[in-house]
Amino acid sequence: MLALTFLGGLVFAHVYLRRGFPAVWVLHGISGNALFTVGIGTVFLLGQRGAAVLTGLT
Repeated sequence: MLALTFLGGLVFAHVYLRRGFPAVWVLHGISGNALFTVGIGTVFLLGQRGAAVLTGLT
């Protein structure tokens, strides 16, 4: 999860430098919705342990 967050930060920084804040704002919204749609949102909401308990992986 840390690596994914770091890479996302690099992407957002690159887009910010090239296109500005509005582009980052839209990209953040789209990528956030995509992550929640595929199920990674529970990790952000509950943390890794909470998501594991919720999904029965403990």
